[in-house]
Amino acid sequence: MNLRWIFAGTLRRQLSVSLILLVAGAVFAIGFASITIAQEVIRHHTARFGGKMLTQAAYRLGSVIDNAETTVDSLILDRRLAPLLQRLAGPDSRTSQAARTALRDLLIQYKASLLPGAELVVVDPAGNTVTTYLQQSILKKIIPARFANQSKAWRLRYLPDYQAHELTGSGRLLELTARIISLPGQAQSGWIILHLDYRIVESIMTNISLQENSLSRFQSDATVFGPEKQVIFPWIAPSDPVVASAYRKLAGRLRNTETLEETVDGRRHLVIATAVPWTPWEVYIAAPASRLYDGLEHLYDSLFIIGLICAVSAGGLAALISFFVTKPVHRLRKAMRLVEEGQFSVRAPEGGPLEIQTLGRAFNRMLREVDRLTKRLVAEESERKTAVIKALQAQIAPHFLFNTLAALAGMTAKRPPGEVAEALRSLRRLLYLSIGKSGDFVPLAEEFEHIHHYLYLMNIRYPGRFSLQLQLPEELRHCQTLRLILQPIVENCLQHGLKSRSGLVQVVASREGDAVMIRVTDNGQGMSREELSAVWQRDHHRSGVGVRNVDARLKLSFGPDYGLALVSSPGEGTTASLRMPFREVREPVRLDREQVDELPKERV
Repeated sequence: MNLRWIFAGTLRRQLSVSLILLVAGAVFAIGFASITIAQEVIRHHTARFGGKMLTQAAYRLGSVIDNAETTVDSLILDRRLAPLLQRLAGPDSRTSQAARTALRDLLIQYKASLLPGAELVVVDPAGNTVTTYLQQSILKKIIPARFANQSKAWRLRYLPDYQAHELTGSGRLLELTARIISLPGQAQSGWIILHLDYRIVESIMTNISLQENSLSRFQSDATVFGPEKQVIFPWIAPSDPVVASAYRKLAGRLRNTETLEETVDGRRHLVIATAVPWTPWEVYIAAPASRLYDGLEHLYDSLFIIGLICAVSAGGLAALISFFVTKPVHRLRKAMRLVEEGQFSVRAPEGGPLEIQTLGRAFNRMLREVDRLTKRLVAEESERKTAVIKALQAQIAPHFLFNTLAALAGMTAKRPPGEVAEALRSLRRLLYLSIGKSGDFVPLAEEFEHIHHYLYLMNIRYPGRFSLQLQLPEELRHCQTLRLILQPIVENCLQHGLKSRSGLVQVVASREGDAVMIRVTDNGQGMSREELSAVWQRDHHRSGVGVRNVDARLKLSFGPDYGLALVSSPGEGTTASLRMPFREVREPVRLDREQVDELPKERV
């Protein structure tokens, strides 16, 4: 059967086939999704239950291991140990015997903090041994011919003659060997051997499994790895490729309980791993995923039958309703085509059957929501742009205010009151132009006036050092510009261009087509090509902050075609060129009665 004939025929045929496929696909999709969700729920429940069970066992095991290591460390740090070891190795037999007795009493004292069945052995470099074992003959089997190089080492031992004070054991032991290290002012050496009954580990790890009711009370699916990557539990460790693969991935990186799936020989397994607290030990447990999901596979046959019945019913229903929806659907399709061509003002008809009415209303709501979201995005972008500009402008504060006030305070004692008053008026006017008015844009005349007052105050602080030339054509006096856009550039001229020398600063405005160019030039020391390039680096020192902020403000306010450019040569000064669009201020510039009538055109 030609698939094109099925989907390119009448609307009734298309609707019937589409509805059949849709219903059948929905049934199967829901069915498979239900099975997948059920599997995930079972997996999550199993992981949470198994992780909780494994974590509890890990904490109990960690307390045992930490208690053993803490006891050995405390014994090594005990100030009584070194003298006893020295007397034990002495030539006098009576002194040696007394030291042996005292050292055994010390071991019994520390043994009291351990679990039942624990025993301690101390070996000095000469081979003398002291132990809490009742059977002294067992020492020949305990003491190794050569001790390991590690400061601490855990291993499994089998001693058929093992017999502790509290327990007569099976001979299976968990052994900790620790090197006795010297302390400040206390020379000592030797080894401490601690034995724990392996049945303690078995009692903690027994009956741990991810498969419910799959183990007897004496079995466990858990595997415990020691610090040297050796298997500590079970005693006889079968080869488990699933646990081995998970251990290779997670060994040494566990911080909390981790759950992962491993695929071995085409079969998926759920693995849960956790670190044993206070130790480098780790515990793993695994189970085949197929056993966890037993029973779910039987749903597939039921889903197939349900899907087939629904598909047949959908075909009959589609043939019945196709006639009633053809005309309203055509009108709706026409409206959608107009929207596709970009006519978002069009609205779909809301007549016809209830479903088509709902679809039409939903489509119209979508168009209204798109229009609303578009307007909101435009407004949010405008607000963001304004916030960025204000943040950049906030970095350009008149930080020389404190030094200027200090200079004015010095003038009151040395200069005539008229000069002090003039200086204060100039400072008041500069502050008014800086922060006394609202809005981000000001006439270019006010920016030039701001530079005039700024250089006037700087010459009060540094008499006779700086000269200023301002050139502002009449046609540009009312040109719109950003507030405080020139002051950072002039400040850079004084602080870095002229530095500790006298010089001239020229500020010239001119119109070039639809743009306005403002060039700020100094005859200072200039910059090399490397220094000029470094000014634009973000991690450069503060000399480039004002330049970068001015450039960023111009681009954010007027667009990427505008901004700041620098030209400089060593020994020839620097020129900063600001480019902005020509826009006249709608309201005329209003000057207060204390403002000068006209900006100076010559040197200040």
